[in-house]
Amino acid sequence: MQRNRLAQIAAFGFLFALFIALRITKISDSCLWFDEIFSVHAASQPWGSILSFISVDLIHPPFFYLLLKLWITVGGDGAVWLRILPMMLSMFAAVPLIWLLRELKQSINVVAFVLCIYVISGSVLKYSLEVRMYSLMLCLSLTSIWVFIRFVRSGNARFVLLAVNIVLVYTHYFGWFVIASQVVAIAIFERRRLRSILAIAGTAVLAFMPWAIAVWSAAATGSGLSQNIGWMSRPGVREITVFTLNLFEPIYFQMGSDEPVSKFLVTVPLILAFSCVVIVVFANWNRVNVDDCGSIGILSVFAVLPILGAFLVSWASPYSVWGTRHLIIVFVPFYLLVGIFASNLPGRVIKVSFLGIGALLLAGAGAVHLVRVEPNYSWCEAGPLSAERAGSVPIYAVEDLIAYHVWFEHRKQPAPASVAVLVGIDGIAEDRAYFLPRGFYDIKRVNIAEIQDQRLMLVHRAKTLKESEPPLRNLIVRGYRVVDRQITNASGEDIGTFLLER
Repeated sequence: MQRNRLAQIAAFGFLFALFIALRITKISDSCLWFDEIFSVHAASQPWGSILSFISVDLIHPPFFYLLLKLWITVGGDGAVWLRILPMMLSMFAAVPLIWLLRELKQSINVVAFVLCIYVISGSVLKYSLEVRMYSLMLCLSLTSIWVFIRFVRSGNARFVLLAVNIVLVYTHYFGWFVIASQVVAIAIFERRRLRSILAIAGTAVLAFMPWAIAVWSAAATGSGLSQNIGWMSRPGVREITVFTLNLFEPIYFQMGSDEPVSKFLVTVPLILAFSCVVIVVFANWNRVNVDDCGSIGILSVFAVLPILGAFLVSWASPYSVWGTRHLIIVFVPFYLLVGIFASNLPGRVIKVSFLGIGALLLAGAGAVHLVRVEPNYSWCEAGPLSAERAGSVPIYAVEDLIAYHVWFEHRKQPAPASVAVLVGIDGIAEDRAYFLPRGFYDIKRVNIAEIQDQRLMLVHRAKTLKESEPPLRNLIVRGYRVVDRQITNASGEDIGTFLLER
């Protein structure tokens, strides 16, 4: 007995060390990207105006930004310190996960198995290093599901469930899918508590109304959701396939669109292996533990309903809301299903074979992870390049993405350079997924035909940077000449700063 106890402690210690190692080794590999900069920007607003600034953005509730503001107050806004917050939230999510497994009466072996999947999940790893609300949403959704299961089985903890659900929907709108899943699960499996869960859901709606009214008022004066999510694709075959790969992908995650969406030689066999497990378990359903039958039903609601809801909303509404980051709430319920199915495999030989195949594939994923070279993106170079040489010269970019990164790099200078976005340039296409925050006026928009500066700096990225192509050509035609330049290559494209004068 003592030996088993020590082995369990060693196993959980190893998982904890692996969790930390996978994240610490990647925590400073890339700069803060556009959405992370917005997180810091929003959290840096004064207490008196932070809620109005966030409401104008429309697409996210405020709780994460308020938490991030407190975090910045404690340790500043360095990239590593900022990323420790989502990493810790992702780590804390393991606590309600363990409590949930205990509530479902799972063995210590199943707990260790599910924790292992959680630790090495590529998508969980990705969003545990991103200064966004997704790790917090994951932690709160797991807490909500755990408290919900307690409520189902005992009728207790309804006020705790209400409080967690309110914080969840004030963290991300997809929290409503978790609440909807609770209502559906009760309606199917425990109808005697339907009135109570409807009361909890209705109270959450009332508690959310002040924020809904604030966002509605802000939307009346802005450009609407088309700017925020009009670029998102509705879920088709490709989007659903990518999501499925993300659901199974161990360790690896796609950093940018120029990288493969998956390590197919690892992920596809894992999908096939799990499919075989499901088939075997259903073929031997009469041997499945009675408690596990109920757990599989409830967890299936939490794993499937948000996916179905996001799919239907994306096709029924004017805009798509489909995205792996939003659906992070279904990942752990799915991993719980994997663990329960695996524990109900008939016969020791089949279980050992399944675990052996999984271990070999994970070893391959780990080897890929060790030799992987992280890409360096052009927007990461834009700020430092311009900061080296800008001085008091006004800085111009031709897209919001680059301008926002440049502004972020310069914002704390004693006399920060003015930053503007050049518009009115034929032949320049901008990524619609990136736009400057509404209500933010430190970055101006200037038509290239109206520039009057005698000296300026242009920051631009392209496959090649030539004076015969826009926007350099447009400025040269207007009488400017390049007096200095600095160009570097990042992930297959050039990013350069050009000092021009006339």
